[in-house]
Amino acid sequence: MHHAEKVLADSRLTPSARVLQAMQGQYDSSFEAFSLAQSRHLRDQLLALPWQPQQQAHYEALAGASLAQQQAIEAADTEDFETWRQQYMDPQQLG
Repeated sequence: MHHAEKVLADSRLTPSARVLQAMQGQYDSSFEAFSLAQSRHLRDQLLALPWQPQQQAHYEALAGASLAQQQAIEAADTEDFETWRQQYMDPQQLG
């Protein structure tokens, strides 16, 4: 029997059922506690992966390009914030 057929035959095998079972059995039915534990577990797994200097350089370059783009956008702005805000909040803009 294929996995999908097994899941259709027994709903306890669905991912959502497994989550509910884990929440009830280990986290006092708290979704918050369950999701926090899952997040911490995934964080620990990701932090355990090796980080290469090339990866660091890549993300530093992306961050630098993003900052440069933001500065260019802000430098090209031709109106002050209050004028923009008033236009944005103008009910006639809702139509």
